[in-house]
Amino acid sequence: MEERRRIRRYPLPLKINKINGQGEPDAYLIDLSPLGASIKNSLPFKPMDLIEFSFVPPGEEQEVRLVGEVVWLDFSRDPQSSYTMGVSLLKPCWEFSRSGPR
Repeated sequence: MEERRRIRRYPLPLKINKINGQGEPDAYLIDLSPLGASIKNSLPFKPMDLIEFSFVPPGEEQEVRLVGEVVWLDFSRDPQSSYTMGVSLLKPCWEFSRSGPR
């Protein structure tokens, strides 16, 4: 499959604290770029849904909150009945452009 991403993504198996203001114990940020993210979780979102998610980058204390639109959803990637979704960020987050989250 041809790579269509315009910006490099950074692998991050990183716990997401909240999605849309609710604690989500099974949500993880799989990768992140200034323009988008891949999230694994147990909630069934659909393309065009808006979501806000928050996490604490490694080595930091302050929580980061990002908002984006679900652009794809894949149920088949994980045998543990969770979803993987691609999210396009509504506002680019350029601090993730060089070395991943700081």
